[in-house]
Amino acid sequence: MSPHISEMQKDVLKRFLIYGAGGSGKTTLLRTLPGKKFIYMFDPAGTNSLRSTDDIWVESFIAGVVPMSVVTLKGQKDRGASYPPAETYLDFEKDFEQRIREDYFQANGFDWLIFDSLTTLGDLIMDRILEINNRAGKNPEISDYGIQALTITRIVRSAVGTNCGIVFTGHEKASQDKLLRTVANQILVPGQLVSKLPLLFSDIYHTTVVRDGNQVKYLMETVPDQLFPTARCSFENAPPVIDVTLPKPCPDPTKYGLGRLINEYGRH
Repeated sequence: MSPHISEMQKDVLKRFLIYGAGGSGKTTLLRTLPGKKFIYMFDPAGTNSLRSTDDIWVESFIAGVVPMSVVTLKGQKDRGASYPPAETYLDFEKDFEQRIREDYFQANGFDWLIFDSLTTLGDLIMDRILEINNRAGKNPEISDYGIQALTITRIVRSAVGTNCGIVFTGHEKASQDKLLRTVANQILVPGQLVSKLPLLFSDIYHTTVVRDGNQVKYLMETVPDQLFPTARCSFENAPPVIDVTLPKPCPDPTKYGLGRLINEYGRH
C-alpha cells in the first residue's frame, strides 16, 4: 500500500496526459503514482497490467457486445443485421455524474482520478452518438467527430473540477506534415482536439518500449522533439527521458516512474 500524498506534495498534484503505442507501459505506469487511486477503465486488457492492492480502485466500463456486421461507405449493411443498444457510455456517464454530485472522490480520500484510456472511451462515445442519430452500425460522419471531441473535452473539464490529481492515458497516431514531409506522433483524438486537448493538462508524456539485447526497457519522454512534438513537463530539471521499467519483484512501485518524478523533482 502506498502512502497518501503528503502535505508537502499537495502543491505538485498535476494533470497528466500519457500517450503512446499499445503495450508501451501506460497502464503499468499508473501503479507508480503515490497515493490512493480511482481508475475508470475502458480498455479490455487494462486490468492485466494492474495488481490488486488496497490503494487502487477500478471501475470498468467495457462494451460487452460489439456488432460485426459489414457496413459499406454508403451505409448499406447485411440483411437482418441488428445492433445492441450503446449502453456502456450511458452507464459511465451516470456513474461519473453521480460521484461528482456526491463529491465522492474527495470524500473518500482519493489522490488521483484516472481514465484509461481516452481512445476506448472515445469509441464508447461514438457508439452512443450514432445510436442517438439512428445510424447505429453506420460509418461516422464529420459532424459526429465534432460531437465526440466536445464530449471528451467536457469529461476532462469535469475531472479537473474534482480537485484530485488527474491522469488520462491515450494512444498515438502518426501524421505527416504536407509541407515539410516530416512525420510526428500525436495523440489519437479527433480533429482539432489534437491541439486543444493539451491545453487542459499540465504535463504530457510519451511512453515507448525498446529492446536492449534480452532486456526490455520502458521509457517515458518528458520533452518535445520532432517525432513527439506534444510532450512537455512542468517539473523543473526533470530529465528528458526517464526509465520507468519496474523491477521484478517490485514491492513499492511508487519509487519508480511517476512516483519517482514527483518525489525527486516535485518539491519546491
